[in-house]
Amino acid sequence: MEDAAVLAEILVEAGDPNDLAHLLEQRYEPRRLAHTKLVEYGDNLARSYHDRDAYPRAHDADLHGGDR
Repeated sequence: MEDAAVLAEILVEAGDPNDLAHLLEQRYEPRRLAHTKLVEYGDNLARSYHDRDAYPRAHDADLHGGDR
């Protein structure tokens, strides 16, 4: 949802394709690290699902929860 809000703001503010490219680079690109961490967490969690001991170690409440 946060990404959708950021993208909506960018689309509203962009007056032309150059503005769009600049705003995407400025406001959306910094989110890439957070996305990478979230995908890595999901992969680790999925790989540990079969192991009762490994799964709780892989679980990260901050990354798992969507409520902010």
